[in-house]
Amino acid sequence: MRLRIHRGTREIGGTCVELETEGSRILLDLGLPLDAIDANAVPLPNVAGLATPDPSLLAIVLSHGHRDHWGLLPKVKTDVPLVMGKSAESIMRAAADFVPDAFAPKSARLR
Repeated sequence: MRLRIHRGTREIGGTCVELETEGSRILLDLGLPLDAIDANAVPLPNVAGLATPDPSLLAIVLSHGHRDHWGLLPKVKTDVPLVMGKSAESIMRAAADFVPDAFAPKSARLR
């Protein structure tokens, strides 16, 4: 197994960790740094499958519903499945009217 931290080690928030094994990958979170003004000011990390299709990226797993863990998800242009808990999805949907750059995704798989 290979682990690669793309974001979140030199800033508060903006978490993005890639796990790979045998050529298949998942991304844990795709967050917006807390000091970012908005998502437009922050580029997507250089992860194959976020801007163009890549079948080795199996899913993005969202740990919880804070923007520093999901804030860049709206920028993903592919059909990468999103996996999160039922509670996280429910909270994100309920909070969407009150959060800047709100994002209320429908999870591909709920746990």
